Amino acid sequence: MESLSLRVGLAAAAGLESALPTLPRVGLKWPNDLLLDDRKVGGLLCEARWSGSSCQWVVIGIGINVANTIHLQHTATIAEFVPDATAEGLAGSMAVAIAAATKYGGPLRPSEIAAFDERDVLRGRLATDPVRGTVEGINPSGALRIRAMDGVVHFVIDGLTLTAR
Repeated sequence: MESLSLRVGLAAAAGLESALPTLPRVGLKWPNDLLLDDRKVGGLLCEARWSGSSCQWVVIGIGINVANTIHLQHTATIAEFVPDATAEGLAGSMAVAIAAATKYGGPLRPSEIAAFDERDVLRGRLATDPVRGTVEGINPSGALRIRAMDGVVHFVIDGLTLTAR
């Protein structure tokens, strides 16, 4: 599911920029946030139903702060950057972008990892939880890669930390 969430985030970021060419670059914060000017402008959630090892269905939810009049600390709206933007105007292009992202399954492809790296707002920053170290990006499964202060690489998936040997 991590790879799907990241794949949809990439599609949503590209879809916003395509629909609104004057919008600044949309950043991605692992695992599911969209950022403008280092402030959260949206998020997504993927929920799946499994039967054994088979996925029965997936629901993808996405929320984008287009023109919210309530401003919270560390949040942004699309309207701050593109005043005439509307949710209705973005709906079609976002639906197309997200539908296209669901055509691929499995691990992230090298081109997707590279695209995420270009938008990754955590890369190079210090993580303190669940592992203290420097964020180095993601791996093909969508896990966050963190190099601890002692040099050991950890992969974080849904709050669970796996240590590389």
